[in-house]
Amino acid sequence: MSVRAGSGWRQLLRAESWMLLAFVALAVLVGGLVTQVIAPLRPLALSPAAAVLILAFIIAVPYLLKNWRVMLGIFLVWLVLEDLFRKFAGNDLRIYFAKDVAFLILLLGLFLDPGFRERWRAATGATRFILYALVAWALIMSVPSWWVDPRLPFIGLRLDFMYAPLVAAGFAIGSRRSSMRWWLLFAASVGAGISLIGVIQATIGPSFLSPGTATPGLIHLELFRGIDSTVYRPTATFVDPGRFAAFAVLGFAVSLAAFVMSRGGKRILALTCAIANAAGIWVSGGRAGLVVGVLLVAFAAMAGPLAEGRLAPGRAVGMLAGIVLAGVLLTALLPGVVGARLRWYSETLDPRSSLNEWSFRAEAAIENTGRGLRIGGLFGQGTGTESLGKQYLTGDSNQIVGLYQVEGGYASIAVELGAVGVALWLAWSIGWTVRQWRSIKAGRGHRPATGAFVLFCWMLSFLFYWFVIGFQGFQNYVANAYFWLLSGVMFAVPFTATDPYGITDHPAPVDVAT
Repeated sequence: MSVRAGSGWRQLLRAESWMLLAFVALAVLVGGLVTQVIAPLRPLALSPAAAVLILAFIIAVPYLLKNWRVMLGIFLVWLVLEDLFRKFAGNDLRIYFAKDVAFLILLLGLFLDPGFRERWRAATGATRFILYALVAWALIMSVPSWWVDPRLPFIGLRLDFMYAPLVAAGFAIGSRRSSMRWWLLFAASVGAGISLIGVIQATIGPSFLSPGTATPGLIHLELFRGIDSTVYRPTATFVDPGRFAAFAVLGFAVSLAAFVMSRGGKRILALTCAIANAAGIWVSGGRAGLVVGVLLVAFAAMAGPLAEGRLAPGRAVGMLAGIVLAGVLLTALLPGVVGARLRWYSETLDPRSSLNEWSFRAEAAIENTGRGLRIGGLFGQGTGTESLGKQYLTGDSNQIVGLYQVEGGYASIAVELGAVGVALWLAWSIGWTVRQWRSIKAGRGHRPATGAFVLFCWMLSFLFYWFVIGFQGFQNYVANAYFWLLSGVMFAVPFTATDPYGITDHPAPVDVAT
């Protein structure tokens, strides 16, 4: 015992010495930059503050590799703040790739976790083979787009599948009930904060969090919609109002999932986050987001009897009362963000209105999908040819019109991967959601299944409803990262239900699909 104790003390002293040396070096650098004795890193043109933050992150890497959950939290927060730095830095694309560095550290930490592979296999089950086939086909179809521009396949693969390993992280989080609840509350709180920023921006106007000068490539920072173009669509911390609207819906879904899973003070926190995110959805001006938001409320209200196996009238009444109260307060305190949007939503979503776009959108989706199949044929033109970010490859970041041949998720997949790719994508999407539903059924009777049932509504919307509308919804890197992460959380529901106190972790549970 004395030998082990001595060895432990020596390891602790070495660790403390290393950390002390690192912090001393950081202090020297900070002092040198502040006193201008040390010039900023000129090759990278970094400001002193940026240089300090980067060095601090580098120093923390060994700790983050051993604690990937901490790195995951940093990564998720950075995802919603990255655009804010981009628009104030003149759309500097070096900032855009900062999340890739953060994700690389997270990925290394996941691979160093001995249970990573077991969790990936346990979470995805046989469905992973359909995903492998889809990714393999996308890799094969990278060859023709490579000859057009070697960066095209990299963009497509990166936006579609790079965050897939987060399934294993989500499964580890979801395998413990306390961990699942905590992470849902964390994500809900982040979403609520961003939604409140959007509400403030919708009230004050585009000047709030605006860079003040035109930013190359960011053409939607001041976007107005409405019958008389009177509805301002805020961007909050993002560079596009659609990205903010999508995140507000995501935050609302996670908030409702946390609400139906929690008790006491945690439930009050979750309801507060749900109200804030609901306000974010309203002010966003996104009609698709409003439709999904209403569906989420319906799923949350039905979650008790359908997923938990018992009535939960108290939760349903509390949730509905909170949302109604929030609507009344929003109307009373901020009437300017209610009236014009109410007219915008009612006249374009009401089927009885001559201005509604339901039939137009449906016809456009069918037409674009058919045109995409005709353009792509059996095999397609190559991975990445319809992916986001192509404007940055042309040398003119403001160029958007003319870069894309179709509009819609299946239409874009048809152009890129052909009819074969569309079939594989549909097979994977259906298999993925079927596995999620089986996970909810396997955990029926327990609160984790109730939360997963609410998330299931968001998953269906993300993989099918929004995908029909546009490929950009799936390639939105914030929503895409959460899609893979929350998929893992849902796949773990059967085992969360048997671990109510979070005592054990389940690295390799049985396959619920068998």
